Amino acid sequence: MYADEDAAGGASAGEHAGGNDSAGQGGSTGQGGSTGQGGSTDAGESAGEGTASGWPNIPGDTAFTIKVPEADPLVRAGFPAHVTVLYPFVHESRIDAATDRELTGLFAGHDAFTLTFDAFRRYPGVLCLDPWPHDPVTALTKDLTRRWPEAVPYRGIFGAGLAPNLTVANSEGPATQDAAYDALQAELEPRLPLSRRVRAVHLIVWDGARWRDRAAYRLRDRRRPPQGPPPTASGTAAD
Repeated sequence: MYADEDAAGGASAGEHAGGNDSAGQGGSTGQGGSTGQGGSTDAGESAGEGTASGWPNIPGDTAFTIKVPEADPLVRAGFPAHVTVLYPFVHESRIDAATDRELTGLFAGHDAFTLTFDAFRRYPGVLCLDPWPHDPVTALTKDLTRRWPEAVPYRGIFGAGLAPNLTVANSEGPATQDAAYDALQAELEPRLPLSRRVRAVHLIVWDGARWRDRAAYRLRDRRRPPQGPPPTASGTAAD
């Protein structure tokens, strides 16, 4: 989750990182990353809530997220469904052409994978879906933080970080969360399981009001036939 995701329910353990893997398509990408600016992402539309939760977003903050549009109908938290890979990454001002090429190579070294969502998990104030398996997501996080050790997950608030998760709701406090989330979980469980083929990871940036897509970096997909030339900046972003 991102910083602004947790504030609504006062929870400190939601998913973050921009969380949001927003479902809106942003900057274009080809086989690697694209640094073209795309449309705004709804990943963090609840702008400014990070300040209330004690870990404010700073303009230029960046994050890596996996979009899960298949889960959007289940989410009640006010932003698109996503799984955070790393929040925050380095400041946007540090992401130049050389960094973009390095990120392209890093992500291309990881195979595409499928996440399945068939169980719920709870943190204080937060109801989440548990993406399975965790390993492909945590492997991406570890590679990023190994190369950029200053990019400490969640600014170190949760120690080594949080297990991968997809925030469904975060509006309840301690007095109401059990009853509210029991009812919501019972409502949503018949819609599970869901699955998402993850072929790209999105880099998003906080502009001071919302999270916006900056680039998408493709993973190596052995199940997909070779593609033609990468799309231009006006092309369609990666999944």
